[in-house]
Amino acid sequence: MSDASTPLPAASRWFVVGWGALSVGLGAAVVGWLTPDLPEDPLLVVPWPAVPAESGTATDPPGRRSQASLRAAAAALVVTSTEAGPTPGYDLRIAAGATEATLVDLGGRVLHRWSARRDTYGAPGSDQPRFGTFRAARLREDGGLFVLVDGVGLVAADRDGTQEWVRVRDAHDHLERLPSGNVRVLTTHLVRLPEVERTESWELDQVVEVDPAGTVVARVDLWKVYRATSLDWRPARGDRAPPLGAVWFETDDEGLLHVALRRRGAVAVIDPETSTLVREDRWPDTEVGAFVGLPDGTTVLADHHPDRAGLRLHYGDRSGVVLRTLDLPLDPGRLALAALQRLENGHLLVTAGGVRELAPDGAVVWSVDSPDPVPLVLSQNLRYPLDCCAWVDPGAAP
Repeated sequence: MSDASTPLPAASRWFVVGWGALSVGLGAAVVGWLTPDLPEDPLLVVPWPAVPAESGTATDPPGRRSQASLRAAAAALVVTSTEAGPTPGYDLRIAAGATEATLVDLGGRVLHRWSARRDTYGAPGSDQPRFGTFRAARLREDGGLFVLVDGVGLVAADRDGTQEWVRVRDAHDHLERLPSGNVRVLTTHLVRLPEVERTESWELDQVVEVDPAGTVVARVDLWKVYRATSLDWRPARGDRAPPLGAVWFETDDEGLLHVALRRRGAVAVIDPETSTLVREDRWPDTEVGAFVGLPDGTTVLADHHPDRAGLRLHYGDRSGVVLRTLDLPLDPGRLALAALQRLENGHLLVTAGGVRELAPDGAVVWSVDSPDPVPLVLSQNLRYPLDCCAWVDPGAAP
């Protein structure tokens, strides 16, 4: 009878250790493959200090620009106002490539600044030239912000710029604050479509709702909404592009969710309570982008076609019939999608590199342009009413 305490030969021990490690690794891989929602990356939960001008280290693709040079370019923006003048308020502004947002008056004077360092979030991948830069932001009543940070996700920060939480890692392009105080944001996640190809995955779109504490309280899977219809929405075999391509959304007064789907050339109208498609508004021969609904039922849609200089606005009905078209000398290029905002007095604020405030007849009443040889591209210029910010000292500038 062999002695149970006799050690195994060295080669056998290494075989057992290797087999055990392989088993653990395979088990973890299977668990990860079966888990629909991955936990947040703990590396993203890091401090977010405010950064003074002299120590900022942002880059602005293409090419490198310091945070200081971005600020200098922003200070030199040219503001033009007609006799009619702009709608009173403060603008929450973001320059493409910057790691900060500013609250400015209508002359461009900075009233408050929220800053972060790109290296706060760790090292970007080689395919993330804009990692750590701000894409869009929404103001909170207490002076804090909800910010879309490229490559990081949805970030909540207080008035001093201190990070409170990070959620929804694959958030992109657009976010919206609801009357409840919750935030809706576009995001993607990987999904297999075995009816197309059994072993491949696609980045499919969601609209995720997060409460002020950072808890995900609801989500609408756009691909599930379409899967429940008879519409042909799935990608062709071998087509790796996202089949829907959501780039913008808006919640209407009835609570319906309108989502711009670039790949379908349409705006999907969805009941978020039941995740059902109410209708699909088609915009043929249009590069579907940002849109806003007007009180008279008209939709204004931004059409930035890659073969066309400038931005085109289509005013149309929900069936995609264009009633009139307006061309603007604004070009978001590759750094920023156009953004639209309907103001309380019926004016339209259009941001696409520069900014134009349009009266209902299309006349420009206020504009912001960059005289920079390498133009400063504004990715956001969102107007808030003057009573939005009781915490702001109009005589102070950071």
